[in-house]
Amino acid sequence: MIRVRALALVISFFDAAGLFAQSTGSITGTVYSSQAAIVSDATVTLVEVRRSVQTAADGTFTFTNLRPGHYHVRAESPREGSATGDIEVAAGETRTLEIVVDRAVHAEEIVVSASLQ
Repeated sequence: MIRVRALALVISFFDAAGLFAQSTGSITGTVYSSQAAIVSDATVTLVEVRRSVQTAADGTFTFTNLRPGHYHVRAESPREGSATGDIEVAAGETRTLEIVVDRAVHAEEIVVSASLQ
């Protein structure tokens, strides 16, 4: 009887793991420059969940275990510029996204300080 319960517990664990995998999705993609060159130094961020990854040497990136929904994606390269886009993720699917960064799209942080004299 104990073996049957243990086996049932193991089976239910794997069923739950399979259900989790079916209820999430993934995004995979590549970052290119405006001249169609691969960008290997970009940081790609999913804005809503604040998750970031670095592109690989071939410009690719992957996000896994994402809840279904709409995501804004931002790619930033210190050499090539930045770009933003959006994508819809569905459960059990891997969506593919190509991002083209542009040097013209540039963001700077400006710090202003003041003091009383």
